[in-house]
Amino acid sequence: MDVSGGFGSVAGPFDPNQGLFSLSVPVIAAGTTYTLTASHDLYLPSQKVITVFPGGTYVQTTPTLLGGDADNSGAISIVDLSCIGSTFGGPGAACGSGNSDVNADGAVNIFDLVMTGANYGQSGPQAWP
Repeated sequence: MDVSGGFGSVAGPFDPNQGLFSLSVPVIAAGTTYTLTASHDLYLPSQKVITVFPGGTYVQTTPTLLGGDADNSGAISIVDLSCIGSTFGGPGAACGSGNSDVNADGAVNIFDLVMTGANYGQSGPQAWP
């Protein structure tokens, strides 16, 4: 997972088992606003705007990333479903700059179709609650 703000991109430390990450923000003026973006290939990113203050510690809610963007276009559409459907039962194949094995389990199967179908019509970035 990558988390970025006005200070650049930060990758980790990230605990995928608990969804926890931490990052240090450089010296800032009081009340500086940043946009945090959580993203992962084949999923729509989530964004949240926060205002930070020197010495502050902030606990954020866990972002939700909607899966199914097989072509990494920023939208879950018929193109994604078509790519997944046309490679169903296989190990995964290129879909634009993405892959039809959306959940990366080594097979294009019902899980990829269900995830993509459930998020059909969504586009990113999504609001990070």
